[in-house]
Amino acid sequence: MWKDPIVEEIRAIRLEIEAECDHNFDKIFARAIEAQKKLANRLVSKPSSQYSTKKVTRQVC
Repeated sequence: MWKDPIVEEIRAIRLEIEAECDHNFDKIFARAIEAQKKLANRLVSKPSSQYSTKKVTRQVC
């Protein structure tokens, strides 16, 4: 079976992060939140309410 080198690299990095955080989900989550804060200017934000969907008031058959 063919293995994608990018997927393999991501999986290896994930295992490294898990080991650094002692396989503790709370530590992994805290690390992810810190990374998110550091890169906030590069993240896509939620669209404004201008683009939100309207509530459906009737059914269409």
